[in-house]
Amino acid sequence: MYCYYITSLYDKHSHLSRSFNIKLIMNESPIEQYNELKKDDFIWYIYIFIVFAAIYSNRLEEDYVFTKNEEEYKVFHTINIIALTVVFFIYIFFVNRANKQYKKNPNFKTELNLIAMLMFLVAGAIVLYLEIVGPIEDEIAI
Repeated sequence: MYCYYITSLYDKHSHLSRSFNIKLIMNESPIEQYNELKKDDFIWYIYIFIVFAAIYSNRLEEDYVFTKNEEEYKVFHTINIIALTVVFFIYIFFVNRANKQYKKNPNFKTELNLIAMLMFLVAGAIVLYLEIVGPIEDEIAI
């Protein structure tokens, strides 16, 4: 079992000195944890790209609302589908990771994490499906 602690002292000369411990989770080696963090970094870069794509898509949708230009509709609709598809695959990655965590350490927290990730996956699949089938005639405020 790998369990490392990082202790840090703040302001050694005052009464406000305190320390904190950070434990590596999931009984992973430092190399395994480092690799997982690198994957997380990559996913955050993908999210940044998705945010910019969504902002651009919203701009096109705003233009479409006023101009009813079908070309703008096709472009923003395609951007939305691509972004949601990428996010769907990211959710699959998170479900897989949560499942591995649960198998390594089956407890209440890892089970809840797995359930939460499955719920994100289902929600992402529903939103992707709704984007693919097209606009909803009667707008529903969520």
